[in-house]
Amino acid sequence: MAVLEITIKEGKFVQTNSIKVEEFSENYVRGNGWEAFITPNGRIKCQAIQKDENDIEHKMYYVIDKKGSSWLRYKKGMEPSIRLKHCYVVPKGESIKNGTIGLSGGSIQKRYVYFRNEALQNFLMEYGISKINRLNPNKIYQGYMIFNDDEKYYSTIVSDGEEEIITNTPDEKERLTKSLATSKDLTVRAEKTSVKNSTWVLQTIQKQLGSKCEIYRVLYSLKSFKDLNIPAEYKVK
Repeated sequence: MAVLEITIKEGKFVQTNSIKVEEFSENYVRGNGWEAFITPNGRIKCQAIQKDENDIEHKMYYVIDKKGSSWLRYKKGMEPSIRLKHCYVVPKGESIKNGTIGLSGGSIQKRYVYFRNEALQNFLMEYGISKINRLNPNKIYQGYMIFNDDEKYYSTIVSDGEEEIITNTPDEKERLTKSLATSKDLTVRAEKTSVKNSTWVLQTIQKQLGSKCEIYRVLYSLKSFKDLNIPAEYKVK
């Protein structure tokens, strides 16, 4: 699902990503099914409203106060609201005046939101990272290159740990190909990698159909990005 990203500089909205917006000002943005506000006291408030087939309103609220404490709530019709998430989006003492808000589209029950401070957003952009999974990076990863003249599916990893290659069985290769590709005449190369003693794993996933190419990078780590020593050779900018 598409994600509207709104950049904040010095406590004001300054720009959005490629997602179309219907209205934009330094303290109000409307787009991707959301409204986002910066209040006079510096709070950030976002809300999304959808009606279902029974004309019942479903609402999602996201609020960040000046100290970085955030709440995400969901409300259906006249029922009491449900708190889905409560956390601090910046370290103690840091400001929310500079950062990026992400507001996903799609069905309101499946929507998600996030706030990234400026340092984290810059780190993600430098390495081309689409998502951080706060999981133990020491596990088995499926790598593959499946392609023909019209399609290409690619997945590989790099890490700071020890890597051991595990050969895929023919049945595993067949199941993998069926789960990804649409054509039958494909070249398939696949192997798994077991990672041990790592603090981070960076996975690159590519999908290409004709001239359309999508590339995602996922970072697996339990550490703060500030404590990771990812070599500069993996930067994309």
